[in-house]
Amino acid sequence: MFCWIASFHEVRLVDKPSDGTEYVRCEAPNGKIIKIMACHLYRMAKGDYYGEYLVKGALSRKRALKLEFKAKHHGFRAQIEKKGDGYLLKIFGDSQKQVDDFIFMVLEHKLDLERFLTGPSEKFY
Repeated sequence: MFCWIASFHEVRLVDKPSDGTEYVRCEAPNGKIIKIMACHLYRMAKGDYYGEYLVKGALSRKRALKLEFKAKHHGFRAQIEKKGDGYLLKIFGDSQKQVDDFIFMVLEHKLDLERFLTGPSEKFY
């Protein structure tokens, strides 16, 4: 699972939440059991389909970390590897099409998916 706010962004769900559960118990990567609001958890992909995106430039590490967070927020697993001239971001998903579409739309063309997932921000009359 991916937690939007916790200091540990990748957690493992310990107890299955019941209806009306506000907080759930999760295990952090260091093994510590923490309580997180259920509404802040996102399912992460378990598939092994992947794509790669090379981040270059003066701020490549900072940008790679930001893109890794964005990928995890959208349900993908992500890893960063240091390459000679930048950082290689590996995106893992449940289908190759999902991974390719995410890389094409979000990483290469900087499309903000939040606009499409949440609807228009204001009404036009």
